[in-house]
Amino acid sequence: QKKVFPWLAHMNETLDKNDEKYLMLKEIIFENLHVLLNLDMSETAMIVEEWFKHQHEKVISKLKEEPELQLKYVLRVINDKEEYISNLMAKEAMNENPSEEYSQYKSLLIQNIQLHCQLKPEDVYKYVKKKYYPREECSKLCKENSIDVATAYLEKKNGNYEDSLAIYLRIIAELVDKLQSQQHKEFSVVNKAKLQEMFQQ
Repeated sequence: QKKVFPWLAHMNETLDKNDEKYLMLKEIIFENLHVLLNLDMSETAMIVEEWFKHQHEKVISKLKEEPELQLKYVLRVINDKEEYISNLMAKEAMNENPSEEYSQYKSLLIQNIQLHCQLKPEDVYKYVKKKYYPREECSKLCKENSIDVATAYLEKKNGNYEDSLAIYLRIIAELVDKLQSQQHKEFSVVNKAKLQEMFQQ
């Protein structure tokens, strides 16, 4: 079944992009993304690059009814091209007229944080710590979804020290309240993780 990927790559190279066969095959690929993604996530991401020229947003939109599959796809694209994306973000971050490719990958990074806020909030912090993630947009998403540790970290990085400190103090107060209510029982794993994250920053 996986032989379909080299065959599609070959078709992309040999067919005229305006040919009816090419356009028909392109439509078939798009309509069967679920099948291809379940066969091989990385290979499908490469096919999207070849056939749709970085139109990852189109793929994500196609998968809107399956957020978990969306997240898997977004992570696969980012992980496969992390070094390239990181360099691109650093290179064009201050550019008043960034390239279309920059805008597309920035959107993909924001989408990753949005999906993590919804599906895996415990993992948000490890992503926003990476320098190439857009801080302002990520901070907004973390605030909206009450991802406190990540919000406090981003507020500090954005220069909003008072807001950051206020959030940290609130987190500590909440942990102290929990400790007292449990009559000095051991912190839960989640509470320990929150404290460790704060002291690592």
